[in-house]
Amino acid sequence: MSLILDRIRRGLGVALMLAFAALASMSAAHAQTTDEIVKRGKILIGVCTEAVPVCFLDDKQESVGFEIDLAKMLAERMGVELELVQVPGASRIQYLLAGKVDILIAFLGVTPERALQVDYSQPYFISDSNVLASADVAISSYEDLKNLRVAVVRGTTSDRFLTKKLGEGAVLRFDDTPSMYQALISGQIDVVTDTLLNAAQMMKQNESIKLEKKFAMFSQINGIAIRRDNQNLLNWLNSFVGFAKASGELGVMYEKWFERPMPNF
Repeated sequence: MSLILDRIRRGLGVALMLAFAALASMSAAHAQTTDEIVKRGKILIGVCTEAVPVCFLDDKQESVGFEIDLAKMLAERMGVELELVQVPGASRIQYLLAGKVDILIAFLGVTPERALQVDYSQPYFISDSNVLASADVAISSYEDLKNLRVAVVRGTTSDRFLTKKLGEGAVLRFDDTPSMYQALISGQIDVVTDTLLNAAQMMKQNESIKLEKKFAMFSQINGIAIRRDNQNLLNWLNSFVGFAKASGELGVMYEKWFERPMPNF
């Protein structure tokens, strides 16, 4: 009987240790409030690496860009260590909802559909999305795109916008920006959708890429995304972005990367 009781005690002990370990892991991954993040001493920020000069990899394969500087400033203001987590563009929100990151500063445009999944801070950036193709491809309207191979990055605002505009089967989806441009180089597609700055960088890197702007699709504001129903963290992020704007620090950062004054938004 004592042997059985001893085994039960040991089993309970192991179960309790595993439970505490699981709770600790969940606490680290699912930090929700500013107090929890500050207590942990580290913030996990999901970032993208595919949009020059917003967020990209340098020659050392390190994350750099406007949003990376913003993430560094955020961690400094909060007084915690920064851990950058590179997230695929197509699954940025999934990383956040799964608790793999605390927040996203990941070139994430604000849309009503996304706002059903996440909460956004006030905007810190405005970006453009354009239809781009070589000079010999005649495009002047969305109607012209119906007979062409049009590429988007999966899960982006451009993907949703053109799918709604042209229909589900009218666009070719790629998991990331480099894959989309590689398809253009190899002749698999006729049209890309991108920001003008990123397209210019791609043309600079590869002389075989020759694009011109056919027309602008839309402009979008970008906000810091967090898991829903966390007013405490949202209030802090709004205060942080508001202060960065009012102090001029955000404008200085913008001019550093975009080489022009930050627009009003």
